[in-house]
Amino acid sequence: MLTVLKSSTKSLTYFAFLSAENPHYLTEDVIFDLSDTTNLIVSGRIPNYVAIDSLIATFKTTGVAVSVNNITQHSDTTANDYSSGLKYVVQAENGETNEYTIKVQVFTGLPVLTIETENGVPIVSKYDYVKATYVLDGFGILPDVSGILEIQGRGNSTFQMPKKPYQMKLDKKTAMLGPTFGQDKKWLLLANYSDKTMLRTETAFAMSRLSNLDFTPASRFVELFLNGSYDGTYQLMQKIEVSASRVNITKNGFLLEVDQLTRMTDDDVYFETSRHLFNIKEPELAVDGTQYDQIKNFITEAEDALYGPDFKDPENGYARYLDIESFVDWYLINEISRNNDAVFFSSCYMNLAPGGKLKMGPVWDFDIAFGNVDYNGNESPTGFYIKNADTWIKRLFEDPAFASLVKTRFKYFLSNKASIIKQIDGNTSTLHFSAAENNDRWNTMGIYVWPNAVVFDTYEEETRYLKQWINVRMSWLATAFENIQNSSAKETNEKGRLR
Repeated sequence: MLTVLKSSTKSLTYFAFLSAENPHYLTEDVIFDLSDTTNLIVSGRIPNYVAIDSLIATFKTTGVAVSVNNITQHSDTTANDYSSGLKYVVQAENGETNEYTIKVQVFTGLPVLTIETENGVPIVSKYDYVKATYVLDGFGILPDVSGILEIQGRGNSTFQMPKKPYQMKLDKKTAMLGPTFGQDKKWLLLANYSDKTMLRTETAFAMSRLSNLDFTPASRFVELFLNGSYDGTYQLMQKIEVSASRVNITKNGFLLEVDQLTRMTDDDVYFETSRHLFNIKEPELAVDGTQYDQIKNFITEAEDALYGPDFKDPENGYARYLDIESFVDWYLINEISRNNDAVFFSSCYMNLAPGGKLKMGPVWDFDIAFGNVDYNGNESPTGFYIKNADTWIKRLFEDPAFASLVKTRFKYFLSNKASIIKQIDGNTSTLHFSAAENNDRWNTMGIYVWPNAVVFDTYEEETRYLKQWINVRMSWLATAFENIQNSSAKETNEKGRLR
């Protein structure tokens, strides 16, 4: 008796979305890569942003049947929703199957935030909100959320640039970055126009997350479509404000920013010591009220103690007022990055919880850090900057015990350099398509954008420069901090008395 063996062939040999079958979605054919035969992964990219909930696939197979969720698929006619990925099961004549994972990347692969202002009005002010609606298409990276918001510009020099940063105020508290980072109304969109890597702020945040600072703003990269037009790659992030999921110092605490008088507006409430201006970001206070006097007196007393003759005294000196651990970490993050504005010029935040000591942080604003600035000598990865500026930090370094703590703590950051570089590499890969689209929109590659210290033609060269700069900077600081410790060791025998 002759036995007929049924075939076990069950391969997917071709998979595509053809423009002829998907005229409302595609202007060109998208042919998928089937080279990952081991893991049975089929991947492809749709170059423009479209909804992919009704795409029709064209495929070829050596099997006798193809199904998705037990529904038979017919090439060129069956429509599916590919927004969450699908499993294609190819069945052989003998009943055996292979399961292929279909991975569809849309546009750049990043979440897409679409904002439509009321009547399409432009956003031209940092002080007046514009009403709008929004839709966040999270692509599985962020939650899919939508609603009503108000939006205005933000920033100082950055708002003067062609690609504007924005502040959004949602009509209700929403977890735009997912439940881990809490629900809030105010969220920011950083443009990173002058930072062509778009990674400097996120790199500094990575260091902050390694530190002992209480709060580091969470952020994710998104693509922004504003009033129907692509507006580039933005960093969607938490605003620095008092909140249970942000700077958690309760309503009786204080959030301060060291800033400049020329940047104050009529709505700002601030005070000046003999050395610096402190803008009271939260809570909202009346000048000369009880809380206003409370924080002004505390900061004045802290500064007086820091610059007093007994400033090194652990009981009556600066340690009575300042949380030294936070000052050390804040200083190191800003010195490693050689952050141009961190010499108590602007974006230098402090916070004070009821009954606590004054803490530095959160860290903020690094677009002209890490060698991306052509003045003040800050393009150089060598030399001290924050340490030598006429601020509280310079005075702290006059205490050998503080210098010793900095030296010890720097070794921790140095030991994590590889993980910092690894994150840059990961983000560079994530932004591969995004950087190209952003440059098509804003055309910044290969030209000088204030205040670039160097200009490269490609995104890869920009990120390579960032990594090389960090490597040289870390190496120089390792030697410099060692020399500081050696020179100051003779001045004190006290160890760790500020802990």
